[in-house]
Amino acid sequence: MNGPRKFQQMKIWHFSVALILLLCVSCVHVSSTSPLAWKVIDVRPHQNYWVVDHIDPNCWCVDIEVTNQTTRGVAFDWNRDETAFQADGRWDSLHIGGLMNYLGPGESWTFPLYLPERAEAYRYLMYYKLGSSTYDRQFLIEAKLPRYGAAEKPTPDATVVKVLETPLPRAEDVRSEFLWDNFANKPDEQKFSSYTTDHWKDNYVAFAKVLVQKAYDQKLDSESLSRALALLGSDSLPQLPVGVYQMTLEGELVWIVTVKWEFWPKGKPSELSHIRIFAFDQKTLKQVGFVTCR
Repeated sequence: MNGPRKFQQMKIWHFSVALILLLCVSCVHVSSTSPLAWKVIDVRPHQNYWVVDHIDPNCWCVDIEVTNQTTRGVAFDWNRDETAFQADGRWDSLHIGGLMNYLGPGESWTFPLYLPERAEAYRYLMYYKLGSSTYDRQFLIEAKLPRYGAAEKPTPDATVVKVLETPLPRAEDVRSEFLWDNFANKPDEQKFSSYTTDHWKDNYVAFAKVLVQKAYDQKLDSESLSRALALLGSDSLPQLPVGVYQMTLEGELVWIVTVKWEFWPKGKPSELSHIRIFAFDQKTLKQVGFVTCR
């Protein structure tokens, strides 16, 4: 989703960027016997990219660097590339290849590998040759996505309550866009993407309680916030409040509440993949702003 008018997207991050980078840096594969070495440079969520056979609104992008450790050139046979991803214990083809360039002595090449949102692991088998030999050598890249097993689901204590100095726009026609641009698809809410519709009511109560306590600790109007969250909690859709921000609108204090949500699942629990953002006047609880994805 690029803005409130497009309203098509969602997901995102199961753990902090710092942890991802730490894991990626540690994922270096160097061999004294193989002419090639590889390492993961970055793992990040990506939106609206062609994956397998369709445009995926939410996917993963893994940047992989391959290095030629020899004093000879390395060429790759793109026609024999095999790429795959694992989900629910099953491997399926990504139907892509030709990701590597010719590598001169000591050269490196970095390429992106795009994976479905549900992917747990990936692999890339390529055939290559050294110098003028034949394409009889194999090089396998295989790893799990670090988000699986790398970090536990964030607790309600990971929610945020912040006071922001920037006021909400006075013009109603730009207020929704402001809310979207400043609060949607941000780390404060993306880190809770592992939560699902399962036990959502209990989770809502636990998260609301922590948010109210954080507001109280900062000497904000926690009673007003408690009423606002109770009002939102009366909605029948599975949802989870993950962030609260105090701002002003024409000099009056307002609450900005970011809420993860999802439609009722037809089968097994679904991830809370959508987000909506509310703005309430703290005194009257009148809704003065709203935006959502669909």
